[in-house]
Amino acid sequence: MTDTTHREHNRALAWGLDLDNPDVTTQEELDEFRRIMSAQFAQQQDGLDFLLDEAPDVLKRYRSWADSLRIREADEAPNKWNASMVAIMYMNAITGFEDGIAYQLYNMNRNLTKAQVIEQIALVFRHASPRGMATLAKAARNHEFHEPADPVEWPTGWGPDADAFKSGADFTTRDVRDGDIARITGWYERTLGEVPRHIRFMAKYNPKALKAYRSRYENTLRVLPKQAEPWSLLQISIIRGFGGGIREAMLLGRAWGISRPQITEALSWGTFYGGQEALSLVDEVAGDLMDRWPV
Repeated sequence: MTDTTHREHNRALAWGLDLDNPDVTTQEELDEFRRIMSAQFAQQQDGLDFLLDEAPDVLKRYRSWADSLRIREADEAPNKWNASMVAIMYMNAITGFEDGIAYQLYNMNRNLTKAQVIEQIALVFRHASPRGMATLAKAARNHEFHEPADPVEWPTGWGPDADAFKSGADFTTRDVRDGDIARITGWYERTLGEVPRHIRFMAKYNPKALKAYRSRYENTLRVLPKQAEPWSLLQISIIRGFGGGIREAMLLGRAWGISRPQITEALSWGTFYGGQEALSLVDEVAGDLMDRWPV
């Protein structure tokens, strides 16, 4: 597949299927979908391949729904970062779906450098635990990284900013020094406008663990945009059903300039594994934020 063809399918999921006519599928549509799937993933995805044979109408309605989750902005590049990969990578990691990670790496490495991919793995690891990391590692060890043929273009206003995470706590020692916890909670007050309950709880009962958590948090993202942090937290919190994480991600995303279309896409991709019904929790804990989101 040429870079031009890949760009065409990077943000669109029809892959040769006539999504406007789900009840009729031609052999030409089936062949084209398989051709593109092989080029995008370097393999056939068994579940999708099964549906091509047995229930193409089910596959078409699924792809039409999945394609609707992508909110396309007028100024976006064809090789815009596909941030849905964060939630999908997390889910593949915790469920042990090594093949899924393998074809994600193949697809991501078209646009992302090895350093950027590894940093996304590190971001997912913060949520996926050593069990999930084992799946990520197996797939990554078998992937031959190369320089991307079509380097990623970040959404407007996005970019790396390691300093944005810095609380001012002293991480040269694991011990909790005077002022460390105040600096950490102060970061949330300044950035989010409130301190999440899990942060206040750990500050009170296990400040050493809170400091160790912030050491990971403040040093994960250096080459990926800072906006990847709230974007991933939002999707993963929807999957987990964590209301506190949803609100924290929304507050951080708003503070760091994620647009309404971008946050809507992140919310939508959260339903990819979390289910449509998960948006009821989003509305409960953060509907007030969405109502006042800058246009």
